[in-house]
Amino acid sequence: MAEEDKKFWAETPTDSDLACHLTLVRKKGICIYGKLIYEVFPEVPEADFRSSICSGIDYAASVLRSNPIYGILTLCRVWSYLETNEIFSKREAGLWALPKIPDHLTYIVIHAVEVYEGTRNEMSDINEDHLEEYSTLMRNHIDSAL
Repeated sequence: MAEEDKKFWAETPTDSDLACHLTLVRKKGICIYGKLIYEVFPEVPEADFRSSICSGIDYAASVLRSNPIYGILTLCRVWSYLETNEIFSKREAGLWALPKIPDHLTYIVIHAVEVYEGTRNEMSDINEDHLEEYSTLMRNHIDSAL
């Protein structure tokens, strides 16, 4: 059994998302069968969770053009957590961020939320300068919150 195999755990590479996923399961998960979530998944220290979500900032910013919904809403999600200590869904984080970003950039987040929730089919054309400004703004907000 892997949990008792110390060699397995010593040789397994780290996964920077694991602390985030474990925290999400414990805070937002729903058990549909078997033991309670809290009996199966360990508590993740706050510092490890923060480190986990922050490890994805560069990636989220780098995919704003190729995977805009993921990038846009993940940056909102990291920022919202750092500001509030609450875990929001991507949709909730986008809505949380809307009143906090300049009006001329809100369409970026609105469209990402609408595609994410299925009320819009695709992202509209995003002005490249606006997307770059959004990326810089979000990174600045995240850096300030850290």
